[in-house]
Amino acid sequence: AVMAHELGHLKCDHGVWLTFANILTLGAYTIP
Repeated sequence: AVMAHELGHLKCDHGVWLTFANILTLGAYTIP
């Protein structure tokens, strides 16, 4: 149960980083 809990945190953090990276990438493409 503890491992699943930790994995859940990792997945959430990973999702946040993916979103952050997507925003950075979009911003980089938007700025000429």
